[in-house]
Amino acid sequence: MLPIMSDAKRKTLTGCAIGCGVMLLLFLVGMGTTTWFTFRGYDQALRTRETLDQLYASQASYTPPPDGTIPAERMQRFLAVRRALVPFCERVSEHQQVFQRLSSYEDMDRPSVKEVFADGGRVITGLFRIGFDFGDYVATRNEALLAREMGLGEYTWIYVTAYFSWLGHRPVRIIEEDDRPRIFQDRVFAEIRGMIERHVAARQADLDHPATADPAGLAAWRAELEALGGDAERIPFEDGLPPELEASLQPFRDELVELACPAACELEVVRTEKAGSRYDHR
Repeated sequence: MLPIMSDAKRKTLTGCAIGCGVMLLLFLVGMGTTTWFTFRGYDQALRTRETLDQLYASQASYTPPPDGTIPAERMQRFLAVRRALVPFCERVSEHQQVFQRLSSYEDMDRPSVKEVFADGGRVITGLFRIGFDFGDYVATRNEALLAREMGLGEYTWIYVTAYFSWLGHRPVRIIEEDDRPRIFQDRVFAEIRGMIERHVAARQADLDHPATADPAGLAAWRAELEALGGDAERIPFEDGLPPELEASLQPFRDELVELACPAACELEVVRTEKAGSRYDHR
């Protein structure tokens, strides 16, 4: 004969079931709300980027100015966009650091169980915010560019030459996964090479006009174009910028350093695209 469950035990189990149900409901609502806000951010980023590419040169079409400089007025606009992104840097950096630590455990013989669980807990907690924070960053970047009348192509050119070529930063991946594209090596550096290529072609055409020809200035750009050929890992101008380009950046060095956010470098140049019912970031 089966034992009869006491009223107290029955109430306890009922309370647990209700509690678990409420927790599950809150989790599903939280995930649903997070997904809605995340997709809304990505959709906003996508639509604004499409507008930018209609109005200004894209990453695939931008050509640096004929004299090889960056006008001071364009640098001021670039820095204004950087300032708009400063409030988001800390959150993105925290996400990146947690994922970086989790990735590093694979190379350890005996990782600390306590640290693994602690970082895993941070990832789970951060799942409710990570997509929203990343989407917010990219959407804010695009809105700031639109407000300053600067295309993503020009912004990418200044970002790479200022932070990577000149200040010596290196690509930092937010999430280390083999199946995720490497934003810089797989796309952006090739687009920077295309920018240099178009610039060289335009200045080469000027050689036919002695009044505007500058064969000495063109040499450094030609040399870099040759060095970049087929080398996806090479940082553009990693051996030094052309003098006129470096002179354009020099007056803004302190502000560039102050406004840097290395952990978010992929988000600075990423493209958000729709792929069926989901979003890709490349």
